[in-house]
Amino acid sequence: MLHFTKTKVNVIIGELKTNGYLVQLSARGKYSLTEKANAELRKMGSQEAEK
Repeated sequence: MLHFTKTKVNVIIGELKTNGYLVQLSARGKYSLTEKANAELRKMGSQEAEK
């Protein structure tokens, strides 16, 4: 488990939203990965499988 402060998590979420990897679904902090994020995760997974 990672131990980040709420401020650090909010900065990371903000960067992910700015770069098009997350979309906010509700004002209560529910987010969803975009297709761009899913494509990156697939790439990372295939690179791991090649090792």
